[in-house]
Amino acid sequence: MRLRAFVDAVFDAYYDWDIQTDSMEMSEQMAEVFRLPVERLPDTFEAYAERLHPDDVEKTLQNTRRAVREAGVYEDEYRIRRGDDTYVWVRERGLTLVDAAGRPSHMIGAVRDIAAEQDASRAQRESAELYHTLFAQVVNPAFHIAEDGRFLDANGAATAFLQMTRTSLLRKTVVSLWGEQAMAAVRAVVDRGRVGATFDLDLAIGDTPRALALTLVPSRYGGRRTCFALGTDLTEHRTLQRALEASEASLRRQADALEDANTALRVILDQRNKDRAELERTIVSNVEATIVPLLDRLQRHLATTPEAIYVDAIAENLRELVSPFAQRLDALAGASGGLTAREREIATLIRAGKSSAEIAAALFISPATVAFHRRNLRRKLGLPNRGPSLSSHLAQTRFSETG
Repeated sequence: MRLRAFVDAVFDAYYDWDIQTDSMEMSEQMAEVFRLPVERLPDTFEAYAERLHPDDVEKTLQNTRRAVREAGVYEDEYRIRRGDDTYVWVRERGLTLVDAAGRPSHMIGAVRDIAAEQDASRAQRESAELYHTLFAQVVNPAFHIAEDGRFLDANGAATAFLQMTRTSLLRKTVVSLWGEQAMAAVRAVVDRGRVGATFDLDLAIGDTPRALALTLVPSRYGGRRTCFALGTDLTEHRTLQRALEASEASLRRQADALEDANTALRVILDQRNKDRAELERTIVSNVEATIVPLLDRLQRHLATTPEAIYVDAIAENLRELVSPFAQRLDALAGASGGLTAREREIATLIRAGKSSAEIAAALFISPATVAFHRRNLRRKLGLPNRGPSLSSHLAQTRFSETG
């Protein structure tokens, strides 16, 4: 009785099958396996065999007969129908005993519900398959890193990126290969479970600069805290980025040089325009201050001679020559502010109602010269050659008294 109590306490559900009488005695634990009251448990091997899954009957019975025939250790896994008509996987281990004549007399054994073990084994297999699919076969570099920074594994893309064998990599640590900053990121992920932490690595592999972006994912492996580092090769991106930055820098230098050249050109053009305006102003001033008075005196001297017509022609041609210069100067300086001293004299007399002949006599100049100045006044005051009266316009206009 003490032995039975010990077996009941220590071992799984067990049975004792009397081979010669086909009777079976089962422990109370069998009721849990079969989900049956103790009194309804199979009491013969035939009744036990009736509960085997149809797909397992032939194999299980063959194994049982062989164990009986060979009088040895017996082990098998099969499905058995329970009281609720569901099937459960069990593992059976038995031993065949013989009588004094050497004939098989008893088989004693234990039966264990292995459904949980099979679920765990299946989960482990699926986990291994998932690991193989997501880690080993992924096309991007991937690393499995221990809590202390040791490399536990790496896929082919990772070793190819680093240009080293898996064996060599597993001798390295994160600190020795990637530095303290990378190790700090690994510790943060492992200790705090920060999913999705990322950092970039700039590496020199041989003589070639390489760049890698890593995303860290915490995990547990064999009861230990670890993390996976999933990488993206940024080398080509960095190369293009550096080329783009160099191109932008070159374009900025060219733009600065062009701007400098444009500035210098604008200064030169401004100076040229100023020089040209000054030259034109000098020409117009000299014509009005020197040449026109000389022509006026010559006109008065030759007034009664046939040569007077040539003086008028010279004056007219001179006016046509300097007229473009005078127009540009007017546009720059403004109409009223650009009147010469002689033009202001003539304008004052016109405003006083004097005719061209009266003005010519008063200023001792020829009528042709007065006509020249009248045209200049109309142009500078913005009046067309024909139309509004110059005397009426001047009567309503105030113009600068300064040259």
